[in-house]
Amino acid sequence: DDDRVIMASEAGVLPVPEEKIVQKWRLQPGRMLLIDLAKGRIISDEEIKSEIASKHPYKTWLANTQLILEDLKPVEPRALRKDVSLLDRQ
Repeated sequence: DDDRVIMASEAGVLPVPEEKIVQKWRLQPGRMLLIDLAKGRIISDEEIKSEIASKHPYKTWLANTQLILEDLKPVEPRALRKDVSLLDRQ
């Protein structure tokens, strides 16, 4: 209720009375935290990702650019050139 956001590596780092805590959770790997200071709200990981995902047709792009390994024609191996070093071939 005092418009503070407290983030720490451990719970209980600062003495904050439980009744003043609006939300309390662990930010997990791969999750995002966004605080809209103008609106005074915490935007959830799900909302952030949903908004980003809906801005472009990622599903269509993926479907149009994926290669299915079984659909590729087999290729005969080529002999390695002796005049090109391993470093240059990589």
